[in-house]
Amino acid sequence: MFVIETQHRKVPWRWIILLNIIGQARILVLFASGGLVFTMKKFVDSPMLINSVSSFDIVFNLLISAPCLYYSDRIWTKYGRRLPFILVSMLVLSCVLIFLPLMTSAVPLFVMVILWLAFWDLGATFDILVMEIVPPEQRGRSAAIGAWMFNGLIMISAIIIGGRFDDVITRETFTLNGETFSYWFGAMCGIFCIFAMMLFIKERPPTIPANTSGGLSLKASFSNLFVDRSLWPVYFLAFSTVLMSVGLGAIDPLLMTTQWGYSKQDMGTNMFVGGMISDARSGSALEWA
Repeated sequence: MFVIETQHRKVPWRWIILLNIIGQARILVLFASGGLVFTMKKFVDSPMLINSVSSFDIVFNLLISAPCLYYSDRIWTKYGRRLPFILVSMLVLSCVLIFLPLMTSAVPLFVMVILWLAFWDLGATFDILVMEIVPPEQRGRSAAIGAWMFNGLIMISAIIIGGRFDDVITRETFTLNGETFSYWFGAMCGIFCIFAMMLFIKERPPTIPANTSGGLSLKASFSNLFVDRSLWPVYFLAFSTVLMSVGLGAIDPLLMTTQWGYSKQDMGTNMFVGGMISDARSGSALEWA
């Protein structure tokens, strides 16, 4: 069977292409959450409350994402050390996306949104898994291929799926709206990721035994982050990047639609044009990689 494995000094390009396809399917799962703001607004008219619930992602980055990355370095199971986190994450996210459009009140909807944010961060080990499959010498071109696919997905998702969020298709036997379709399409992409990773990706045991001296407690996962002083400049660079970023978060789409009067299709068209420009830049990067 065709299997993609970790820890090879050089890998076939067909591995990288398939890995990028899986990664882009995972991105489509993330894109499905782009409508959460509009779904929440159906039940709550407070931008502050909507943004507060959406901001749980920042908390989960610290409480879930960071510990999962720490633990994945220090455990080993018969399914690997990165894959278990990703598979559980994709399974729960797919289920959440299936039930999200069926919610009829604010409280269960907010519970679903919080579950979504929490389990997306549980799958933070995916990027580490990719780096363990793609050796350093091939990561530049792999990233360029991924960027080209990503920008293509932005264009397709924004103008075709996102732009149809408010549409309703009525037939004699069923009625399907664009909101439900966008979530269920994301769920199908999540299920595809689960089967693709289970069938085609295999983690090989690490050549260096895991360092468990720091312990596996939640306290250890935070205290050991700053033990290695050689990593402090990396942390400083990461925090500097975050501090220089400016954005409105969940309020951004509400600002464009509610305050500025743009439709969701207008937003999708804007992203489509931006995606075309980004694709041209990614094509140049691919030529140089």
